[in-house]
Amino acid sequence: MSIVLQNTDDLTSPPVHGGDVRRILQEYPDAPEPLLDLSAALNPLPWAVPDRIPLQLFHHLPDGYDELLLSACSFYQQDNLWPVNGSQQAIEVLPRLRSESVIAVPDSGYQEHAWCWKKQGHSVFRYQAEDLIGDNFYDLLSQIDVLVVINPNNPTGQLFSSERLRLCYQYLAEKGGWLIVDEAFMDILPVQIQKDAALISEVASDGLWVLRSLGKYSGLAGIRSGFVASSVNNLQLFRLQCGPWHMSAVTAWLTQQFLQDKRWHENIKTELYYCFSKQKTLLQHYFSIIGETPLFLTCQSSDVTGIQNQLAQSGIRVRAFPEQGWLRFGLLRDNSGHHRLKNTLKQKAL
Repeated sequence: MSIVLQNTDDLTSPPVHGGDVRRILQEYPDAPEPLLDLSAALNPLPWAVPDRIPLQLFHHLPDGYDELLLSACSFYQQDNLWPVNGSQQAIEVLPRLRSESVIAVPDSGYQEHAWCWKKQGHSVFRYQAEDLIGDNFYDLLSQIDVLVVINPNNPTGQLFSSERLRLCYQYLAEKGGWLIVDEAFMDILPVQIQKDAALISEVASDGLWVLRSLGKYSGLAGIRSGFVASSVNNLQLFRLQCGPWHMSAVTAWLTQQFLQDKRWHENIKTELYYCFSKQKTLLQHYFSIIGETPLFLTCQSSDVTGIQNQLAQSGIRVRAFPEQGWLRFGLLRDNSGHHRLKNTLKQKAL
């Protein structure tokens, strides 16, 4: 059976995102404080920023990013990297590197992928996860020039094997196409799962781009940091689009310190598992969980907008996906937040 791609005619304005705290406070001025913003699915146990940041970083232009790249290449076991202001910068730049093409993006996932390709004049369609998992996935690839995969997917948690993705980029590369893999939530996964799914360490083809964002994993979304990996030829073209000094010296230094903090990386997954398992147990009393990663739980609901509003009135903000009937809960930081969510769910009888 032939795969039929869905059009994106409904995508006529920039996507709405979680984490907009100012807008939330304006919409719900009477909500109790502090606001529990679970809408962005950030690490609730963020890496601790050093007390002292070298003052010269504020007074001089970035110096080539050489030291940062040494640390990043060691961390990712990949030599072909370039730093970016979060993976969002790469998502903005990549559509500029191709003439008009046919793009396939996930039907559920980070909507900036579709939006950025579409606003550059490309033909953008949506595919379903089953299209990529099934035996006829080559039918999908035959219809497109660029395939975007979010691995693991946000908000479904769907994870594709590196073996399947490797077949995809090999096929696309033969006709001058690309596979773009957004691995924004990959760093937080257990090491063995990363070995089975991640492509960051094996980039060598002109047909493959891999994006990593530190914001979700580190919990420091505000510093805007990440990396793009691809072939040497691709990265040369990419760098021209970024321009000089695209990442601040402060962000580059903080990113380097973060990557080198081995003890934090060794401990954080165990610490987060406690938060995750406790919150999953709570949510299972009220919802059916349809997707998860160590940083979020996505739940099914017949009244997504109503529940989101009820929670917001209690000072708890979650991400809603009304078309799919999903609510995505980022993780709570501590027992205080857990009790607050528990009491709210109980009182609202959701």
